[in-house]
Amino acid sequence: MKMILCFVCFGFFAAFVFDINSIFISKVRKKAFTVILDIIYCVSMFCVFFCLLVGYSHAQMRYYYFVLCVVGFLLENSTVHKM
Repeated sequence: MKMILCFVCFGFFAAFVFDINSIFISKVRKKAFTVILDIIYCVSMFCVFFCLLVGYSHAQMRYYYFVLCVVGFLLENSTVHKM
């Protein structure tokens, strides 16, 4: 149960950070800034996801880990994002 909650919370957190990233990008409309922020976002989310994989399954990727992250992402988009 702890693992399920952890991956759903990670998906929620990733969507929340994505929203903040989008706000910054909309305020500063420079292409170089957008590319840099997107790369930083993708690399940081990959590192956190990989650390979760190592912690819970010794880096064995299971399909349901990805599904749980997507569920958390969609949950944030359907609730907090609309505010």
